[in-house]
Amino acid sequence: MYSTVGTSLYYVPGALTGGVVEHECSLQRSIGYFLEFVLYMAPFMKTALELRLKGVTNDRDDPSVILILFLQKKNTHTQQLVLG
Repeated sequence: MYSTVGTSLYYVPGALTGGVVEHECSLQRSIGYFLEFVLYMAPFMKTALELRLKGVTNDRDDPSVILILFLQKKNTHTQQLVLG
């Protein structure tokens, strides 16, 4: 699937397995851009997701990592998000 702005998503049908995932994010978007999608998918994974993202923590267009952490703490039904 490709968007008009050049962002692409490669999806293989099947189970969301979770586990340890490391990703070096593009420096053009903040980590919050990537976290938004992952936080919607994480509750449906078979095992816990340990996600390590490396990149820019904030920018003008995307929510900052600190904002996402703050909002996540207000919702008790979401999985734990740990920064470190």
